[in-house]
Amino acid sequence: MKRILLFLFFGLLVSVNSNKSFSQGNLQFNQVLTYQGLLDVFVSNGGGCNFCSADSPQWTVPANKIWKIESISSPSATVSTCGTGVLLRNSISLKESTGVIYAKSGDVIKFTYNNGSCNGYGTYQYSISIIEFNIVP
Repeated sequence: MKRILLFLFFGLLVSVNSNKSFSQGNLQFNQVLTYQGLLDVFVSNGGGCNFCSADSPQWTVPANKIWKIESISSPSATVSTCGTGVLLRNSISLKESTGVIYAKSGDVIKFTYNNGSCNGYGTYQYSISIIEFNIVP
């Protein structure tokens, strides 16, 4: 009888703990974030640059937060029209993403501009709009 009660007690304990570990939190609006800036891709000797690139600052999603990326600018270089600007999440391009883009706690977001091999250099403008949510247990 003691073994059966002990078995039931541990079974109940495991069941309660596993339910908590797989529980899902609710999202609560926190704030709207906008990050904007300029990336300068240049060569000091005045010539063009091959395979030049520049990165924005990195933004890390805080603990217990979710970011919903609402809009990304349609970036272009102001001096040279070659190259591409792209938003990265954890160093992976979101260029081909469709639908809603989310980032979870700990994800790192940044813009990068790569001119490819077209000798492009100049100033690249970026903008991103984010809705930040709190995760409420």
